[in-house]
Amino acid sequence: MTGYFRVSCFTTTPYSMLMWSHYADSHKGFCIEYEYPAYDERYKDLYANLFPVMYSEHRISVLEECIRHIDHPRDATVLYAIYKYGLLAKSIDWKYQNEWRLISFDDMLANDKNYNCKFFPISKVYLGSKMLPEEKRGIINLCNKKGIPYMCLSLSSNKYELRDCSGCKKI
Repeated sequence: MTGYFRVSCFTTTPYSMLMWSHYADSHKGFCIEYEYPAYDERYKDLYANLFPVMYSEHRISVLEECIRHIDHPRDATVLYAIYKYGLLAKSIDWKYQNEWRLISFDDMLANDKNYNCKFFPISKVYLGSKMLPEEKRGIINLCNKKGIPYMCLSLSSNKYELRDCSGCKKI
């Protein structure tokens, strides 16, 4: 059996300074917030494949876990070991990320040839505090066209934190 795991990563807050620094080109990017509705049959595959990351001080060998179950390679226990120790485990140093991962295998969640899947609706877009004005305008225009709320973020002048600001209206 061959194939590929596909992993998409999410966080629970758009206000993490470190997340913006690590994953949004030092505040030059944007963040998409999604609705996470109460159970809805339309999203059953998403609910079944979206997991919180487990943070730990100890690293478990996925290879050793698979070897322990070598007699039953297609057994759910092997797949669970790969998910748990290979795809959902991360060093405790990254706990601040509050990460969740959507995991699929091959085209399991795909609804087109590019492996795109139907995801939860977008509830808001956050624009980075150092985003270039022309890029900001492009995202704002797209949000307006699609009816999606957006918010510019700014760095606080007296605290190490991000805040919502009204700077988007001036662009």
